[in-house]
Amino acid sequence: MISFAASSDEEGERVDAVLARRAGVTRTLAQRSLRSGEVTVEGRVVRPSHKLAVGESVSGAIATPEIGPPEAEDIPVAIRYSDQRLLVVSKPPGLVTHPARGHLSGTLVNALLNLGEPLAGAGSIRPGIVHRLDKDTSGLLLVAKDDDTQAFLVDALRRRLIERRYLALVRGRLRAASGTIEAPVGRHPTRRWAMAVTAQGRPSVTHYT
Repeated sequence: MISFAASSDEEGERVDAVLARRAGVTRTLAQRSLRSGEVTVEGRVVRPSHKLAVGESVSGAIATPEIGPPEAEDIPVAIRYSDQRLLVVSKPPGLVTHPARGHLSGTLVNALLNLGEPLAGAGSIRPGIVHRLDKDTSGLLLVAKDDDTQAFLVDALRRRLIERRYLALVRGRLRAASGTIEAPVGRHPTRRWAMAVTAQGRPSVTHYT
């Protein structure tokens, strides 16, 4: 579900553009949701080209496309380690980890299926996937070849038995050369494609050096 009132910055913008940005979905999916009446403006079905006025209420449920089992695609992927139970692959920036709304193909999962390796959860939407990285983030990902290994690694991550390190470019100046940031992180309240510190977020602890 999504519900918001158009802000002064959004006055005069097309509702499909604002809806896509707010919900973090493609413009096409936003247009489909408006045309079907699943998302309305002030309770009325409007055209995707409708120009919003300040305070107009937009609400409803984004149409969900059918997502079938992903198919193998010839997408290059670098394997850093492989044994009988798992793979460690290097995900480049710009590549989505697994199929989802707005990204039904061209993902790391499609690339993994093309390797011909056994993968945990064969036939599912996310075969082999243990964890994910955001589209524009590069780094190493664990990929399980069987269900037992996948369950073990997911549990190890949940219990924080696996350490993850990130190299980040930070704008501005930190008060100290090293330290700890402890704050809840969740979806940004208005920019739904972005993450932010928010009271409704999940507990998060980041150590930086």
